[in-house]
Amino acid sequence: MTNEHNVAQRAKYYHALMTNHMLTAGEDYQNLKETYVIFLCPFNPLAIEQQRAVGHYRMISEEGDYLNDGTHTLILNASGD
Repeated sequence: MTNEHNVAQRAKYYHALMTNHMLTAGEDYQNLKETYVIFLCPFNPLAIEQQRAVGHYRMISEEGDYLNDGTHTLILNASGD
């Protein structure tokens, strides 16, 4: 329940755990299902000033194009607006 400033790394790890066993050898990558990692936080876990109550994060390029890899990270900030 404390902010250890590692939400992004934890999300990456949890997504990897979920996808690790989704496919068998030789199976098509298109068979991977979407994954959702949801954090319920009593604090703002990110080092940003904006106090959003809900943040939805997906993989995006620096140019603003979504990779559409099927990963979703939701951060629910109980102290947000």
